[in-house]
Amino acid sequence: MAQKMLHVSLEVNEQDAPRAAYLLAKYGVFSPERSLLRSYGFGNEPGQQYHDVYYQAEAKLIRLAAHYGHLPEPAQTPSEPPTLRQLRETDSLLMELLHIADHCNASRERFNSEMQRDQALLEQLEPFKALDLDLQQLRRPKRFLQTLVGTVPEANLEDLKGQMAALDVVLEVFGHHRDQAYVAAICLQPRCPAARLVLTHQGWEEYELPPEFSGRPPAVESHLKSLCARITQSVDELAQRHEHTFDGIADRLAHAERVLELAEPYARLSPDSVTEASGQVVIRGWIPSRQADRLKTILNDTLAYPYDLKQRAPEQAERGDVPSTPLYPAWLGPFADLVRGYGVPCYGDFDPTLFFTLSFVAMFGMMFGDVGHGLTIMLAALLL
Repeated sequence: MAQKMLHVSLEVNEQDAPRAAYLLAKYGVFSPERSLLRSYGFGNEPGQQYHDVYYQAEAKLIRLAAHYGHLPEPAQTPSEPPTLRQLRETDSLLMELLHIADHCNASRERFNSEMQRDQALLEQLEPFKALDLDLQQLRRPKRFLQTLVGTVPEANLEDLKGQMAALDVVLEVFGHHRDQAYVAAICLQPRCPAARLVLTHQGWEEYELPPEFSGRPPAVESHLKSLCARITQSVDELAQRHEHTFDGIADRLAHAERVLELAEPYARLSPDSVTEASGQVVIRGWIPSRQADRLKTILNDTLAYPYDLKQRAPEQAERGDVPSTPLYPAWLGPFADLVRGYGVPCYGDFDPTLFFTLSFVAMFGMMFGDVGHGLTIMLAALLL
């Protein structure tokens, strides 16, 4: 059934504000009052700094979790929420660890890029393996002759051979890939413009040999494969360093996780808190009336500085803002879940759970009777 709620205004020392927020969150008895100041900015300047540093540190921790794939379990210590200075130290630590992770990511991306480039070069080298010459000769300009290297559609190859022969151009086919033929056209310098015109008409695409194609194809292939092997070895070494680095920083990450876990309640609550001229932080919200004495005991036992706790019943104009926290006996739990599927009754409104329970049981009993009656008639018909 609906619990009676109390409006509370907790005024604490600025140094005690993170601890008070953590206690309110830990014991689960407090629902903050959304401040109108949230729409205009923070009314709690130190709280704003705490809020900003917390979310900056949390973003770094999320990036570290994405980098390492997982994070260690949070440490058991510290047990007290951090001060703003301690939170900044944690943020600086996470920034340092993030620099290490970013450097690792940059190295991995560089290795991946180099591997993709070398593997692409190996694939491009495939058609040139039939040539028994230094591939650099195909790139080197000559005084009287010019060598054009490229591809043409195989369907146009026969026509192209005849046209090149008419121009006294030597056409050498040295490879095939899919429906394309790799050819080298060797012509005198004065005939090159005419040869290019014919080649273009036949679907020619000129191929510019990469600078890495320097030497005979077997030597080029061996060199590229050795580069790929070195990159693979570097990637393996990077993975080992990555694992070793994680082992070395696991304790610091666990400590940072614990610090942020303790700082989260005040970081989330600070936009709705206000700092008075005296330096006291005011936190307003709602608690169940039956938890009022327990809250006082917790604050007395934990806070280091004097505090002021004011309590009052909700005013009529506040009814719409009061959180509704109905509490049901165990036997009503399943029926409360069904009612909750349609919504939670507002504070002070009629709670239909008990009425629903009685009507549900009655309707189920009536429907069961209909089914039982129908089964009896069906069995009698089968026997007859």
